[in-house]
Amino acid sequence: MYYFPHADGRTTLRFAFCGEVDDHRAAQILDDGIVAAHWLTENELAACDNLRSPLVLQSIRDLNAKPALALDRIVHILR
Repeated sequence: MYYFPHADGRTTLRFAFCGEVDDHRAAQILDDGIVAAHWLTENELAACDNLRSPLVLQSIRDLNAKPALALDRIVHILR
C-alpha cells in the first residue's frame, strides 16, 4: 500500500497486487487513452527517465525485497 503526495497537491493511494500472467493477448485492443503496453524488467523500468511517479518501480522493488501480505487481509463487507 502506497500513499504518494504529488507536487501539485493531489495525492494517490495505490494498492499493488502481484500474480502471474498465463494468457497474454498481444493483439487485444487497448482501452481509450492507453497508447501502448510494455512488459519491463525491474532494471529496464529503473532505466526509464520519464516515469509519472515512483510508485510502480517502488512496488516492484518491494515485491522483490519484502514478504507479500496474504490476500485474506482484504475484507469484503457485504451490505
